[in-house]
Amino acid sequence: MATKKDNRTLDELLAAQAELEAAIEERRAAEAGEALTQIAELVQKFGFTSEDIFPTRRTRRPSDPSKAKTYRNPKTGEEYHGRGKPPASFAEVGKDVWHTWLVE
Repeated sequence: MATKKDNRTLDELLAAQAELEAAIEERRAAEAGEALTQIAELVQKFGFTSEDIFPTRRTRRPSDPSKAKTYRNPKTGEEYHGRGKPPASFAEVGKDVWHTWLVE
């Protein structure tokens, strides 16, 4: 397929580009207005609320601290709630030992 050679100058091409961009923007605005009108009609027809159309994201509930397990070192009285790095006194005795220190 042979390409057609365009003999227009750069200024002419830039002017044509500006005209096309203006026409595109004009068409986009017209179609956006029509779309918005259709949306408004559908919202009214079906009684949608903004929450129906744009539901809020559900957030995670914070964990219940009353359900957290608590371990207490009987020698030092130091407590560990099972999250994060255990205190040094817990790490020294090992997990199999401090798991027996559960506070109820």
